Amino acid sequence: MAMFHEIERRDVMDYIVSVAEENEHIVALITVGSGAFGYTDALSDLDMVVAIDKDENMEYVMDYIHAQLNKRLNFIYQKQALERRLQVYVSDHYLEIDIGYGAYTSAAAIRKDWKVLFDKSATVDEMMKKSWEKRESEPKTEAGSIQSKARGMR
Repeated sequence: MAMFHEIERRDVMDYIVSVAEENEHIVALITVGSGAFGYTDALSDLDMVVAIDKDENMEYVMDYIHAQLNKRLNFIYQKQALERRLQVYVSDHYLEIDIGYGAYTSAAAIRKDWKVLFDKSATVDEMMKKSWEKRESEPKTEAGSIQSKARGMR
């Protein structure tokens, strides 16, 4: 089985953006991880966060994204962890796709780099910037940084 190519990665990313934009409960889509750093080669996975209108719609939106991905790709591995707000996929060409979910009103950056792919509310990028600036201005202590990381993972 062949490894995915950069073009396939881009096509999958474009597909996810298009199906996410069509869903009335998806407010924004953010890329994080290696893609946010600008790495888009055959060694880079897709790490994304889907910002939804409200938490009550999370399971519905996760099911929607899952169904749309299964229409387009064949997976050798897929796992949905509702309690962690996470979906993990590995395609038959070994493209890993990790998708996190949360309400757009709680958007916050836990890492320095991200890229908002679309935002129907026109607020998510600014919320991410402000949360990152606040995080950066907090005093750095060993215990504080561990607590901050734990808070960001919820």
